[in-house]
Amino acid sequence: MHFSRLRLSGFKSFVDPTEFVIEPGLTGVVGPNGCGKSNLLEALRWVMGESSAKKMRGGGMEDVIFSGTDFRPGRNVAEVSLTLDNEARDAPAAWNEEEEFQILRRIERGGGSSYRINGQDTRARDVQLFFADIASGTKSSALVSQGQIADLIQSKPAARRHLLEEAAGIAGLQSRRHEAELRLRAAETNLERLGDVIGGLEGQLAALQRQARQAQRYRRLSDRIREAEARWLLRRWEDSVAAVEATTESLNDAETRAAEATRIVAATTTAQAEAAEALPPLREAEGEAGQALNELNVARVALEAEERRINEQHREIADRLRQLKADHERESTLAEDAARALAELDSEESRLNEQRACEVDAIRKAGEAVAAMQTKVSELEDRVTALAEERAARSARRQALEARVTDLEGRIARLDHQTRDVEAERGQLNLGLDDTDSLDRLRREEQEGEQALAAARKALAAAQTRLQDCRQTEDEARSRFRDADGRATGLTAEHDALAALAADRDGTDGTPVLNAVRVTDGYETALGVALGDDLDAPVGNSGSVGWSLLPPFTDVQPLPEGAEPLSSHAAAPPELARRLSQIGVVDDSRGAELAARLRTGQRLVSREGRLWRWDGFVVNDAATSAAARLAQRARLEALAREIESANASRDQAHRAMQDANEAVAEAVRRENAQRAATDEAAETLSHARESHRSEESRSQAAEARRNDLTAMAERISAERGELAVSLAEARQQAADMPPADADDGLEPLREELGSERGNLSRLRGECDRLQREAEFRERRLSAIAQERQSWQGRASGAATRIGDLETRLEAGEAEAAALDDKPARIAEHRSGLADSLEAAEKVRRDAADRRAAAEDSLAACDRALRQAGAGLSDLREERARREGAVEQARQAAAEITRQIRERLEVEPESLTETVVDHDKLPSASELEEKFGKVVRERDNMGPVNLRAEIEAQEVEEQLSVMVSEREDLEEAIQRLRRGITELNKEGRERLLAAFHEIDANFQRLHKRLFGGHARLSMVDSNDPLEAGLEIEASPSGKKLQSLSLLSGGEQALTALALIFALFLTNPSPVCVLDEVDAPLDDANVDRFCDLLDEFAQSGDTRFLVVTHHRLTMARMDRLFGVTMREPGVSQLVSVDLAAAEQLRAIA
Repeated sequence: MHFSRLRLSGFKSFVDPTEFVIEPGLTGVVGPNGCGKSNLLEALRWVMGESSAKKMRGGGMEDVIFSGTDFRPGRNVAEVSLTLDNEARDAPAAWNEEEEFQILRRIERGGGSSYRINGQDTRARDVQLFFADIASGTKSSALVSQGQIADLIQSKPAARRHLLEEAAGIAGLQSRRHEAELRLRAAETNLERLGDVIGGLEGQLAALQRQARQAQRYRRLSDRIREAEARWLLRRWEDSVAAVEATTESLNDAETRAAEATRIVAATTTAQAEAAEALPPLREAEGEAGQALNELNVARVALEAEERRINEQHREIADRLRQLKADHERESTLAEDAARALAELDSEESRLNEQRACEVDAIRKAGEAVAAMQTKVSELEDRVTALAEERAARSARRQALEARVTDLEGRIARLDHQTRDVEAERGQLNLGLDDTDSLDRLRREEQEGEQALAAARKALAAAQTRLQDCRQTEDEARSRFRDADGRATGLTAEHDALAALAADRDGTDGTPVLNAVRVTDGYETALGVALGDDLDAPVGNSGSVGWSLLPPFTDVQPLPEGAEPLSSHAAAPPELARRLSQIGVVDDSRGAELAARLRTGQRLVSREGRLWRWDGFVVNDAATSAAARLAQRARLEALAREIESANASRDQAHRAMQDANEAVAEAVRRENAQRAATDEAAETLSHARESHRSEESRSQAAEARRNDLTAMAERISAERGELAVSLAEARQQAADMPPADADDGLEPLREELGSERGNLSRLRGECDRLQREAEFRERRLSAIAQERQSWQGRASGAATRIGDLETRLEAGEAEAAALDDKPARIAEHRSGLADSLEAAEKVRRDAADRRAAAEDSLAACDRALRQAGAGLSDLREERARREGAVEQARQAAAEITRQIRERLEVEPESLTETVVDHDKLPSASELEEKFGKVVRERDNMGPVNLRAEIEAQEVEEQLSVMVSEREDLEEAIQRLRRGITELNKEGRERLLAAFHEIDANFQRLHKRLFGGHARLSMVDSNDPLEAGLEIEASPSGKKLQSLSLLSGGEQALTALALIFALFLTNPSPVCVLDEVDAPLDDANVDRFCDLLDEFAQSGDTRFLVVTHHRLTMARMDRLFGVTMREPGVSQLVSVDLAAAEQLRAIA
């Protein structure tokens, strides 16, 4: 099978449809960084079912869809298809009939991925298994991407196991084994659940069978209840019809009396209407008189209000005049204050002007003195600065020379110290390198650790086998205990239910005599039909009913020949002796024959439940509650025995289960101990290996360190000689410098400068004082002008306000004079209004008296009307009650009729035809009591499942189906276990064969690529399916060591040797190498290309190589260039180098 074409559309940077042809030989993919070369190879991985977005260099799988550029919009769909040629018919069996395959993967934004094989929709899992079966796929070692070389080197041995599985061709086998194990666990879980369900159904079936027997008895009682109910309802219907007739006659009498009372009420109503008609004119006259009186009262109230208003105005005017006089006095005072303030401001202004005339000359003289002193101080500062700089330069030069001497001496001392340290370390390293016994000892300890680990793993396997056997024994014991416990629990539950039922049925008047009766098995029904409900009565006569003790008969009447006394089969209290002695037990076939010989009080019963009484009364199939209770009590006794046996069996099974549990615990303890010993042995071996490798690394590092120390000693010696020469030169220069304490005249000059600076500061202070005083005077003169303007404004405002206040005083006094004559006029008006009020009040009282007399007459008429109405209301209520009684009687009759129709489904008149002796029925209460008794007998049965027979049949069918399913499930589990065992066996064989072949190929290829020796080993487990793959290599001239100690180029060549060894063992249809030659030099690249040429010519694999190396490009058969002429959009161009060489040879 060959990969022939890869087609991309909308995938990452390949927005336009692009076809990549995969032809035989070596195909190179070249192009600048970032142009999309890796996108081309990631498309190949993606179409083969890659599900990790991280491995596609994205945050989500939708990131593979072209997201757009500045010039092109994004796409919503990405599609990649891969075409495979199956002309050789070496595809997996399920697809081997096709000559060509086209695998297509499509993804839409928000819609997820879809897969198709030759146009047929399929699952991602099927696509992954398809490529795994042909030694390819997303995890294939033949797809070597960027960074995979480093990952292969840094991986742990367990992480490299998948390389062996893929080379052995069991990658798909491992996946199928995992699926089979999952199905096995699910099947075992289902089997356990099915067993629980079957156990539950079996218990349910037994309960339903018991319920079916109760349902049969329930139906018989229901027939008796229907008959008793028909007699009771018929009697109630007849009584209700008679009640309707009686209440109708009473209603007619009540209606006659109500009509007479209605006539009286009508006459009284007419008189009341006439009295009511005369009352409104009188009320109207009283209202008019009252309105006139109110108008006079309103006028009086208004006059009083006017008087109060005038008095209030007098008070307000007086208050206003007092306030105006006070304001006039205040404004006069303000005017006097303004005049005094203006005079004071004029005096202060003249004094300040006099002082300002002398300040200009003083400020000028002070400024000239400050300038002269400033010139003198500046000259002194320049001379001091020049001398100080000269002294600082001499001091800095001397300090620099002294610091250089000190530094050179310190560096020489440090070099001498380093020389001593290097010599000491070289001596220690020489001693350590001469000791080779430690390395040999560690190598022996590693070999001993490997042997101990192998022995511990063997012992662990034996302990695990023992533990598995013990657990199987425990499961069997637990199953037996569960069965025994279920049986004991079921019997106990039945016993408890029957005991509770018996306790609930005990009467409150005492313990029923039934509880003291013991009857032979099979005679329960005979005793129950013989005594019936009498068995519910207690012993003694303290309650409402009971059995009292009487002496035995003196002359016992013998039972008919062939009948044996019931007392011989029942042990009962002596109170029942008389009754039992006169009851005989006969065969069912002879009962009718012997009944004719019975004497007074005697009766015969059969074991089947029939009864013959001395007076001819016969009962056929009379199952009673007493018989049922006797049967239940017998069942209780049998259950007690069965429970004792079941408990013994359960205890025995429990002890066996405990023994099995202890055996499992012991096996687990031994297995844990052996596992701990194995882990300890593995840890010891790991420590031994680590110590061995550490010792080897330490030895190599010590050798390198010794060489470094020799070079370091030589460098230190040369550097010390150079520093000694520099130190001598620095000391000589320091000796030639003048002394630091030479007299240069700087100090006296500094003292003179300090004195002159003090004089300058004093003169500046005097000048500043004169300027501040001048500024203060200017500010005060400005403030005086503002204050003068303010006081002048106040004086003017006070004069204006005084004039206004005098005008308001004159107006107030005139208003007070106008109000003086109004109180006399108000008093005169009040006197005339009082006379009018007295006359209006007399008119209103007369109208009120006439209205009150009319209301008394109307009230008398109302009382007469109420009395007549009350009588009529009583009669109407009586009539309504009698109508209600009639309606109630009719509803009762209708309700009884409805009950008859609903319960019995017949008309009431038809009951007379079906009910026997319908004209001689007892009272309804007696019939109701008989009906209730039969109902209670049925209710005493408790809840009854009437569908028990149907449900039992359904449960039986379910049980048979589930038993069949359990057998099928057990057979399927056995098949899965056999299949997993066969898969493991086949996987181990193929994995071991592949490992030996890969190891041989790896050693050969490693030696060919760059010499030296290399080997593979399986570590961490004795089981090949769980073991990891360890790689050890030694380049030419070096010891065998781990990959992590090799250089980058050596690691790359070793990893390539392993990848090609895997490839030779199980060739893949395609091999992808993404920049694997990056860490190699030209010589190794040439050997790498020679190996690729050999593989390409000797096999059917097609190689895709992404490279930047010119030598690799030159060795390709064809080149595909990936360019990005348009930003963000990749394009593909191709060159056939092999065809070009042929054309050149022809030319």
